[in-house]
Amino acid sequence: MIRSFSYSYSNVQGNVTITASSDANAKGEFNIPTNLYGLTYHEARKNLLKSGWIPNKQHWLHGDSVDVKSGNGPDFWKKGYHELDSCSGTGYAYCKFEFFDPSKRVLVVITEGEEYEDGPHAKVARVYFKE
Repeated sequence: MIRSFSYSYSNVQGNVTITASSDANAKGEFNIPTNLYGLTYHEARKNLLKSGWIPNKQHWLHGDSVDVKSGNGPDFWKKGYHELDSCSGTGYAYCKFEFFDPSKRVLVVITEGEEYEDGPHAKVARVYFKE
C-alpha cells in the first residue's frame, strides 16, 4: 500500500510517501478498529478475528465469577466468548471484552444493550486500548 502525507513544521515543509508497512505494523501493533461501532458483538468479533486480533481468553473458572454471571454474561460465555471480562446486570447492560494484537497491546470492546437469541443483540458502544 502506498500512502502520501504532506507536513509542515516550523520552516520545514515537504511530502512523505510510505511504500512499505509502517514500523507499528512491523512490530505487530494494530490500529484501533473504527468500523465496529454499532455492530452486534457477534459481527464485531468476526471482524476482529479476521483482522488478526487474538481473544484474551479467561480461565474457564472465570465463567463462575459474579462478573460473568451478571446480565448478558452467561449468554456470551455459553457461546464460547471467553474473552469476556465482565457484564453489568443493570442499566445499559454493558459488557467488556478483551483482545490483544501480536505486540500484546490489549484492545477493550464495550457493548451495550440486551442480548437475546432471536434479537435484539448487544452492540458495540466503545473501543479503546487498555492502559
